Order: sequence, then C-alpha cells, then structure tokens
Amino acid sequence: MGSSNYLAWASSVELWYKGQGVQDHLPNNTSVVNEKTKPSDEDAKAKAQWEKVDAQLCSLLWRSIDSKLMPLFRPFQTCYSVWEKHVLYTLMTYLDSMM
Repeated sequence: MGSSNYLAWASSVELWYKGQGVQDHLPNNTSVVNEKTKPSDEDAKAKAQWEKVDAQLCSLLWRSIDSKLMPLFRPFQTCYSVWEKHVLYTLMTYLDSMM
C-alpha cells in the first residue's frame, strides 16, 4: 500500500484472505467463542491457534504497506487493528496532497 494504490491494495488483501479461507481475521478482533459457557480446553486451543495465524497474517499485511506508512501501522499487531486503521492511511494521503 502506498499513496496512490489504496483501493487496489484493499481489494487485493480482501480477495487473498478470502481465497485462503481466513477472511474472518479482517473484521474480527479475536476468534469467536461462546462466552455464555465456560471455555473448554478445546476453546483455549482454538483461540491460541487463531491468534497464531492472525499474527502471521498481520505480518503479511505489514509487508504490503509502504515503508513510509509503517510508523502509523506498526503499533497495531492484529489483522483487525491494521485493517480498521486504514483511516489513518486515508488521513495521511489527504495531508500529503495538501502539502
């Protein structure tokens, strides 16, 4: 992602995640576990696995972002947080165009 290709980047990311069957990592901050029941060992393992995959996917997202923008995105360490913070990117692009 750079200053001129946000829409193409976002579409590409969504399509790639969907193709890998991990599109739930973009709109969800954590794996979905029934919170009304006591979490089982299986739930804990599933959550840990989801978080491991999310960290790997987040790393891929970071590598697709222009190095000039990385200071904005580096603090966000889940796919969801990087994806939701694209507003920062939009703001930076707008500010760059004003200068």
